[in-house]
Amino acid sequence: MPAVVTKRETTRSGVRKIRPTDLDALSAMTGLTAEEVDAALGNLQQRLVKSQRSLVQLEPLGGGATMTVRASSLRPAARSYSSLQGVEVPGYRVRPMPALDLHTQVDRAVKGALSALTSTFGEQEDARTWMQTGNAAFAGKTPASVLGDGQVNAITTVLGAARRGVAL
Repeated sequence: MPAVVTKRETTRSGVRKIRPTDLDALSAMTGLTAEEVDAALGNLQQRLVKSQRSLVQLEPLGGGATMTVRASSLRPAARSYSSLQGVEVPGYRVRPMPALDLHTQVDRAVKGALSALTSTFGEQEDARTWMQTGNAAFAGKTPASVLGDGQVNAITTVLGAARRGVAL
């Protein structure tokens, strides 16, 4: 799997470069070093690959909306489409999940986190303070450590809920 390419590396063939200004802004708003941001995005990419393998699509035989589900919801021990051979779901055709562009997903997650931090806090210093303070929504972990684990979307979700007045 190719590594996430940042401004600190050269662009490799076939790898989309994430905008350096987005990486710098994420670093400034989170208090993470450039290396920590790079590691967090690498962790996010690994999480996306693992998650994508476990998803399958259920296509209705009579037409209609296709559903995306985890393979394990169809067979508890199933980890991917290939482990569902022989599984039949009445009225549906089980299909593998189409490949999604990881670099687009990472880029969207970075932009979403930046947007959530900016719209919630406005000031970089306020965002950085929140990112470095333990939070009950993350079982006492700091949002920065959650980000470091590659859970960028968790930050976006918690901040979105907070802006709507929902305590998590």
